Amino acid sequence: MKIAVEEIFGPVLVIIGYDTLDEAIAYANDTDYGLAGYVFSGDLERARKVASQIRAGYITINHADLDLTVPFGGYKMSGNGREFGAYAFDDFLELKSIVGYANPKMSDKVGQKLGIWYVNNVMKIPFSPPGS
Repeated sequence: MKIAVEEIFGPVLVIIGYDTLDEAIAYANDTDYGLAGYVFSGDLERARKVASQIRAGYITINHADLDLTVPFGGYKMSGNGREFGAYAFDDFLELKSIVGYANPKMSDKVGQKLGIWYVNNVMKIPFSPPGS
């Protein structure tokens, strides 16, 4: 069914019947897109289980309010990268791994001077486009 597998923007509601949760999840994932998904249920645990199996970047359960502190972005052909939350900054950073022994105090001073900081032991450097 074309409307169920294309990424449609607009006030459209598609309702497709199903016999089992596995069948419903298969319908939801049978698309080349995956920007957002919505799960409605009176059983919150079941809703969370279904939401965790849908291949989309943003899932709302029972029409929850928008939360700008969590990342928003798609899977598959709906793109990569994220908006909102701390993950949005990653699009503007380049990661570099440097392995070796160093004086931690010296590393901190050098990092501060260059605008480098560490998150979970991964060095994050502000992105500079080529030639800048």
